[in-house]
Amino acid sequence: MIDVRTFRAAVDPSSLRVTKPVSAELQKTAKSRSFDNDSAGSGLIRASVLLAVFGDADRNALLAEALRTPDPSLSHTQRTRQRGAYATACLASSRTGSTPSVEERTRGWTVKPSLMEGLALRHYLDRSAEERQMDEFMPVSGHLDGYASDMAVLSTMWLFGGSDGWPMSRVEAEWDRNASAIRELPGYLDE
Repeated sequence: MIDVRTFRAAVDPSSLRVTKPVSAELQKTAKSRSFDNDSAGSGLIRASVLLAVFGDADRNALLAEALRTPDPSLSHTQRTRQRGAYATACLASSRTGSTPSVEERTRGWTVKPSLMEGLALRHYLDRSAEERQMDEFMPVSGHLDGYASDMAVLSTMWLFGGSDGWPMSRVEAEWDRNASAIRELPGYLDE
């Protein structure tokens, strides 16, 4: 089950030094009463990614604690989003400290082999010039969702220890590229 009280404490932006768009997204997600619909599930991913990019290890560890146990009341899709948010918080919290073993961090969670081979990645950063042609007409939140989706998949790959095609070093390098792209979104780093 998602520990909603701990979750809200983790995503509360009041003690974070973040810009208005980041704060607004975190506040919106903190108001969610449940995570059993697409909007709240997507918000869960965005909030975990924003905390991973702009929060510290302690805040991310708190978020991981809140999301640690798979919520059996959620649909498969929403539980997958919970797993992605949990994995993102775990990866971010481990960047400056000790990393729990794969067995410890995956207790209760499962993953399909195709995800571990990177087949769920959107490769949003690597879109062609033709694909980026309409970017100026897309809201910043649309770009955030593209990067966040890949970060959640990469975090899940990391959570389960990577694969031959996606060893931990490659997963972490790609995760860092997406995190940098989020920092560069208009209004996300400096106002």
